[in-house]
Amino acid sequence: MQSWREEYAGKLVSADQAVAKIGPNQRIVIPITGEPPAVLTALAKHTADFKNVQLLMGVPRQEWEFFRSGVGGHIAVGFENFVGAGGRAVVEERLVDYYPTLFSFHSKINEERKGEAPPIDVTTFVVSPPDDEGYCYFGTSVWYKPVIARCAKVIIAEVQSNVIPTRGGGRLHVSEIDWFVENEVPFVSRGVPDADDVSIKIATSIHGLIRDGDTLQLGTGRAALSMPLDILLKGKNDLGWHSEITPGPIVKRIKAKQINSSRKTLNRGIAVTTLVQNHDKEDLEFVRDNPAFEVRDSTYVNNVVTIATHDNMVAMNSGLAIDLTGQIASETIGGAIFNGMGGQQEFVFGAMLSKGGRSVHVLPSTAGDGFISRIVPRLPEGEYVTIPRSWADHVVTEWGVAKLLGKSHRQRAEALIEVAHPAFREELKAAARKMHWP
Repeated sequence: MQSWREEYAGKLVSADQAVAKIGPNQRIVIPITGEPPAVLTALAKHTADFKNVQLLMGVPRQEWEFFRSGVGGHIAVGFENFVGAGGRAVVEERLVDYYPTLFSFHSKINEERKGEAPPIDVTTFVVSPPDDEGYCYFGTSVWYKPVIARCAKVIIAEVQSNVIPTRGGGRLHVSEIDWFVENEVPFVSRGVPDADDVSIKIATSIHGLIRDGDTLQLGTGRAALSMPLDILLKGKNDLGWHSEITPGPIVKRIKAKQINSSRKTLNRGIAVTTLVQNHDKEDLEFVRDNPAFEVRDSTYVNNVVTIATHDNMVAMNSGLAIDLTGQIASETIGGAIFNGMGGQQEFVFGAMLSKGGRSVHVLPSTAGDGFISRIVPRLPEGEYVTIPRSWADHVVTEWGVAKLLGKSHRQRAEALIEVAHPAFREELKAAARKMHWP
């Protein structure tokens, strides 16, 4: 009987050999943050060899050459849910398609409705080296990789030694993977954005909205990630953690047991996430094979039902703009896609359905060096509404907290104007009178 080590050796190929397995008219899916650089470099090198290949991927870390050179019958590219800096230009130029897919819907799309969804011929992503039993782990970035792996006809795994084993079910056996490409990538520690006066004031206001025993979620985006935790969580005890992303500073709070999840309704005593980011090597060692820290499939983590099952769930997310009725735009600027939905909708809806739950939107009052108000009378034409006004709850700027739940359009306008930058309040009041007063 062949051992897994022999099987692994027989499946080990170069990146060029791996992409040569991709045939014409095939569909490739690369889950978010699973981007395998060696495989994609080979794909870029051989773009002209492909014919009518479709590639669907999550947020690209860079603008790959085939985003442009693949146009015209070689590789048709699409981005799913999130765009990021590597994809904004080609989305704006309409060289790639954008798919507004919720992270928790991947099982529904690819498994429950398999007959409706186009087949996944090939998937490729990064994994750890095999452990003693022959299992390769997705490490600190699981997302919906398990779903895509179950549905794909061929799996190409890029093996990187910096990927660690984690708890939560994010792993595949050597026997489940078709081809392996080994690639050494240096570990890079990426810190969170530095706190400034605005983020300090916002954190101070949100501190009053958090109670002992709450279960927390923190979204991506500079406004949310830059909030200093020593202010945000000062004096809070027995906090829980259930979040799509987990930045390194939160890992340190879990290690220190301020966030111990001891009062969580679901997965008590366990911090749950689908991505650890902005971490250092010390954070990685804490997360490694830790039974109190699970990195799970986003079809579970981001599921609204899962989130709502947690009592006292607090979702904290960034917004880009909000109008005076409470419609929140978190994806576009001037109608151009800036990032994407992420898991914001899922966590806002889940938190609002949670018993005792709250939603908080972090929104610096201005953009453009203070010349543009993020609180506007109406969202501009073409702006995507990420959170409908009926789901808006707390909106926090450096000027305070606007509580919108249960309020009329007129009352919401008054509350939001109170937390707008003083330089824009009079024109907002004038606009509000035309819109909401007889």
